[in-house]
Amino acid sequence: MKQSETNLKSSQKKTKKTFGFLRENKIIIILFIFSTSFFLYQHSISFSWDFCAYVLNAKYWFAQGAYFEPFRSPLMPFTMSIFSFFGWKSSEYIYIVLVSFLFMVSSVKLAESLKLNKNIFYLLSLNPYILIMGMINGTELLSLSFLELFIAYLIKNKNSGVFLGLASLSRYTCISFFPLLLFHRNIKSIIKNFILFVIPFIPWFIYNYIKFGNMFMSIADGYANNIYFRDYINQNINYMHIIHVVNFLLPFFLFGLVFTLFKIFKSLKDNNIIYNWKKFIEENIEGILMIFILIFSFYGYFKIPVKTSRYLFNMFIPTVYFSMIGINSIKIKKFNFKRLAVITIIILNLFFIFQSFIVHTSYEKKMYIDVLENMNKLGISDNCSLRSNSWVFMNYLERKTSIFPRKQLVHYYINKGHYLLFFNHVLEPSYVHNKTFMSGFPVILKNKDYTLIGNNNSCTKIEELDRTYMVMLNETVYLVWNKSIETNPCNILFSNQFMKKACEIANFK
Repeated sequence: MKQSETNLKSSQKKTKKTFGFLRENKIIIILFIFSTSFFLYQHSISFSWDFCAYVLNAKYWFAQGAYFEPFRSPLMPFTMSIFSFFGWKSSEYIYIVLVSFLFMVSSVKLAESLKLNKNIFYLLSLNPYILIMGMINGTELLSLSFLELFIAYLIKNKNSGVFLGLASLSRYTCISFFPLLLFHRNIKSIIKNFILFVIPFIPWFIYNYIKFGNMFMSIADGYANNIYFRDYINQNINYMHIIHVVNFLLPFFLFGLVFTLFKIFKSLKDNNIIYNWKKFIEENIEGILMIFILIFSFYGYFKIPVKTSRYLFNMFIPTVYFSMIGINSIKIKKFNFKRLAVITIIILNLFFIFQSFIVHTSYEKKMYIDVLENMNKLGISDNCSLRSNSWVFMNYLERKTSIFPRKQLVHYYINKGHYLLFFNHVLEPSYVHNKTFMSGFPVILKNKDYTLIGNNNSCTKIEELDRTYMVMLNETVYLVWNKSIETNPCNILFSNQFMKKACEIANFK
């Protein structure tokens, strides 16, 4: 009897505790449900190139898939594969829910470490840019979540390196934040966290070494694809990309940034930095860290040749921080400015999100399914080599497809027995929209959506679809100009001779 009463009291206590937790965090839970529902709906109506590519990488490892892009970071496909026993389509949605939950947890943890209101911090973190861009490509919100955890633990001087490692394995752009490990309070802690930063990479390094002969191949291939071989592109800085990220938080962000800078300079003036640098760092670590993250985010954006707002995604952390500082710093007597600011932000959020539901467009899978059905009717075997300007989507729909050839090689590939499929809504390659040039090739299928050219009496076997970007580019350059390009990962990644040698030694060369 006593045992039964004890169990009942214990159960009541747990229930009370649970309801207490739900009441305390009801705003965060509501925001989580809203944002996750949006992410799920967005994915259901979207046909995202990058998301499909990551799914294909996961299938390559765990479902005998044929298509693989070595330059992509591994954490998203690996995470998705864990849930693949529910079915690959289901695993995409489970992944989205998991990442959304992780983002909620990381936002709360970061807000607590910054001593800011967690409800308002999470609300500001779910602004239209994050909602629209956070999950569409698959990795942005995942990397941002781990980066937030890294900063939260770094501020508290706890072991943070592993979170930066996971953020970097989500998106390689996060590797640039590793100097922030120096903000740990002593040499021993810095070394320990650098080791923790490297540990998550070890399985990936081993895989790269076994498959490609160099543990840095994936990172080097990504760098080659985005920067090293893109020197012919010279896009100007588009300041609207900054506005896209910051959007209606801009006035609060600027006010908070100026307020923080004044605070840091005042602290610098009050403290003798030579003798009291530890005290100075401890007093201002949050603001200094956020400024560094802002600088590193801008630097990464300025350095990359192809400018898109995605490369400013990580600056959203300092955006939210400085915006909250700005809101908290504005004090008007007999007027609750903070409440008005929060209500205004909620209304603007709902407006922009509602607008995105109206104007959001997605690729029509129907178009791709239609061409596959027509190719089957024509008796074109799935073993015949197909090249397309929508090769990722075609592979996602389980038709093995390579990337389209350069203009100089179109005749070469047709004569070799390859089929070339071009979708009209895709801007690249530009020669597809040159009617004079395209009229010189045998057309098999043509309508308002796509054009299929090739020799119907010839079929060459499809090549392997897991080669690195560097290898494929080298093959193209050799065919067009009869010369080779740099394909050594150590030479791609490092310009310093010492670092090149160290890279070679690390790979037992």
